[in-house]
Amino acid sequence: MDDRTIQAVLFEYIANSTTKRTQPQAEKHLSSSLAVDRRRIRRAIRALIQENRLCYTSHFGSGFIEVCFNRPVRIGKRILLIPAERTVSLLPGDLPVRIAAGAAFGEGGHPTTRLCLAGLERALMEKKLLSEGAGLSGSTGLDIGTGSGVLAIAAAAMGVGRVLGLDTDPCARDEAQRNVLLNGLADRIEIDDRPIHGLGRDSRWGRFSLILANLRYPTLAGLASIIRDITADKAVLVLSGFREDEALDLLSVYTDAGFASLWESSEKEWHGLVLAKAA
Repeated sequence: MDDRTIQAVLFEYIANSTTKRTQPQAEKHLSSSLAVDRRRIRRAIRALIQENRLCYTSHFGSGFIEVCFNRPVRIGKRILLIPAERTVSLLPGDLPVRIAAGAAFGEGGHPTTRLCLAGLERALMEKKLLSEGAGLSGSTGLDIGTGSGVLAIAAAAMGVGRVLGLDTDPCARDEAQRNVLLNGLADRIEIDDRPIHGLGRDSRWGRFSLILANLRYPTLAGLASIIRDITADKAVLVLSGFREDEALDLLSVYTDAGFASLWESSEKEWHGLVLAKAA
């Protein structure tokens, strides 16, 4: 088995693991499954770290090997998450989303961020769910718990006319605003801390065409009736932040609120949904 094949298997092992893996764990597992010397596994680890594909991380004093997201990361067919300081060559049709490193959630490293972005691309770029009527340019989106602002920025990059990103954390709002400016979208994305209740009566926003929410299950379940009240007919919901074993219950909550499932996917025991509101 050549070195590149070992590297490919190693990367998939780390990328698809549902728990953090230490270097000794990776060496032991792969030397056994591939029947190769552990020294070759160590060499593969060093090569992938040098290529910035894997990196060492520390958590509560323990060291782990994880996928490195301090590099451009493609999600779906067109979305390219790019660290703020990186220069990249784009392919035709790429939608670049630049995100500065910070403390706020949403740099692409977590499966739920990737599931939301994949669901958003599926809904807007492949299924073209908001293309009727006023079209994407006339639509409004709401990102609940915007964090780094990555979902709001991606929605605007895909053509959603105006997007409101809400977060109660002032640090997250500051980072989201900086990322909005970094992507040149300050005229189309607003970051705020206003309460979600009553947003549907705000004349500046009206009823939303698109909802983005990467939140844990109890919060998402509790928001179902509010989201129903602030969304327009045929509105699209992109949800993640919940576990696979919570998906059926959450879908039932939103079905009772008048939404139907259009797409779902899982990654590392996390789940994502795209739903549409009945007319």
